Amino acid sequence: MDKINNDNYSCVLCSTGEEESLDHLFVHYSFSTRCWRHLQIMWPANTSFLEVLPEVKTRFQSKLFFEIFGIGAWNIWKQRNNLIFEGIVPSFEDWKHRVKADLILLGYGVPNSLSTLLRTLISRV
Repeated sequence: MDKINNDNYSCVLCSTGEEESLDHLFVHYSFSTRCWRHLQIMWPANTSFLEVLPEVKTRFQSKLFFEIFGIGAWNIWKQRNNLIFEGIVPSFEDWKHRVKADLILLGYGVPNSLSTLLRTLISRV
C-alpha cells in the first residue's frame, strides 16, 4: 500500500520487512489472522485472499458473510491507519470493540429474519 510521500513499501505493522500488500495486510499478517480467527473466518495458508474469497464465504456458511468480512477488514484497515497517522499501536481489544460497535449498527439495517443470527454473532465478538 502506498503511503503519503513514502517510497518504502514495507509493512508498517510488523518487523519482518514484508512488503505491504492486500494479501499480507488482510490475510497473512499475524494481527489479521487473529482477527479473522476470532470472527471464525479461516483463510487457507499462502493464498491470495481475492482468489479464495468465494471458497472462504462458502465455508463460513452465513448469509451475513460479506457484511462481517467488510466490517472485519475495515477495522483492520483502521488499525493500520491509526498507527500510520496517529501513532496508535494496533490493539486486538480495540479492534474487537470497534467490530462489535459496527455489528450493532448493522443490526439497524438487516431484516428481522437475520436479526437473531446477528445478535448471536455480536455476542461472540
